[in-house]
Amino acid sequence: MKPSDLKPDWSRESTSTGYVVVYCPDHPRAWSTGYVYKHRLLMELHLDRFLARTEHVHHKDEDRHNNALSNLKVETPSEHARHHATGRELIELTCEGCGGGFGREHRQMHKNNKRVFCSRDCYYSALRG
Repeated sequence: MKPSDLKPDWSRESTSTGYVVVYCPDHPRAWSTGYVYKHRLLMELHLDRFLARTEHVHHKDEDRHNNALSNLKVETPSEHARHHATGRELIELTCEGCGGGFGREHRQMHKNNKRVFCSRDCYYSALRG
């Protein structure tokens, strides 16, 4: 099955968590109610392939209702997070595993963990000794 085989009911649009959703019960990732996010469905129809769970569709102008293709872009989770992290203050840290510098938001700091690592690889390398 390809996205072009789907028959979304465009007349049954609604909103959920601020996003526009469309009734399309045949979609492989439709919710139990039969709805899917419109921006993801439009991108899938445009690309003529289903998006992977790890692919995010970013609204360039950050208006969740503006689903024009010119306003949508497929991104990795890290690319998408970077867009929404602008303006947040980062704490500069030094990784105890590799010695490299990296930034982390205050909300990402673990209160009970005094040791900091830039990645899971560095963390597990330090555990192995």
